[in-house]
This record gives sequence, structure tokens and C-alpha cells, in this order.
Amino acid sequence: MSNGWIPGWAAVLWVLVYSVIAFWHLGHLAVMSSGGGRLWHAAHVLMAAGMADMFWPWGGMPAGGGAGEAVFAGAAVGYLTLVLTLAGHGRGGEAGRFWARTSAGLAVMSYMFALMSVRYLVVITVALAGWQLTEAVAWATGRLGTSGGGPAVRVSLALMSAGMAYMLVAMQFGLAGAGPGGPGMPGMPGM
Repeated sequence: MSNGWIPGWAAVLWVLVYSVIAFWHLGHLAVMSSGGGRLWHAAHVLMAAGMADMFWPWGGMPAGGGAGEAVFAGAAVGYLTLVLTLAGHGRGGEAGRFWARTSAGLAVMSYMFALMSVRYLVVITVALAGWQLTEAVAWATGRLGTSGGGPAVRVSLALMSAGMAYMLVAMQFGLAGAGPGGPGMPGMPGM
């Protein structure tokens, strides 16, 4: 996947970064005893896998757009349901904010997979990229806490958000001028 927006070396680097993030969260998932914490880390494993899929530089994407869109839309709805259930039982608080943020992140992932086949308003994509970049800075500086896991989890979430911002911009503007016979990116028509 080598083009002006995502050169091959950057794609390889991002796949490696997301692989480390996935394994880091898998490690937490394996040692945690609470269901809520395990689900939170599982969501980040899923998001890291989805981002690695999007940055995949070796031919087409392993999972692809339609499957990614469906998986992340379902996960976002599931998390949103959990957030609303927690709030309805008066247990929102700090945990509810982490769950809501995770649900929103899963929805952004679904949006990114949808960008492969449908063009959305540039302002929406830029706003989401800005939000992801702001979230990356907030995780990196400790403003969002970690909900357990320490600084390494904070760094992993900062990198996750930064890569999501980068991919949103690359997809929106890399696809914007593409048409039939235009430049191509394997797995992403028009890029």
C-alpha cells in the first residue's frame, strides 16, 4: 500500500505498532478477573486488529471493508447498550465514561471501514480526525487516566487514536479525487 498518503514504510510501521498494541491488551485481557475490564481490553484488541487490517501493506486487506464495517458497528452498538445499561442502574461514573469513549471509538472504526466504499462529508471526517488527535494527546498526557493498566496502556491508546486520525485523513483525501481508472491502493478503491 504505497502512495503519497500512506507510504509502504509507514504502513509496515503502523501494522507493527498495532500488533504490539493488540498483544499488550491481550496480556491484560488474560490476567484480568473482572468482566468489565476484560471487555474493555477486548475492544482495544479488536480495534488494533481492525487498524492493522486497514494499514495492511501486503496486497489486499485480510478482512476488508464490508466485514469490518459490520463487526465494528455491532461492537459499537453492544458497547453503547452497555453504557446505557450502566447509566440506567446508576453505575455510570468513571467506568461509564471509559465505556462511552470505547463505544465511540468502535463507531469511528465502522465509519473508517465504510469510507472504503462510500464518500461522506469532508467536515465529518476532519472532525472525527481532530477528535482522535485530541484524544491521542489527552491519553499521552494522562488527562484521560487509564482505568487501570498504567502508563503503557495510556501510550497504547494514544498511539491507537493517533493512527486512527491519520487513517481518517488518508482515506478521506486519498479517496476524494479518485474515480474510475484513478490511482489505487490495494483493498481501498481509489487510494
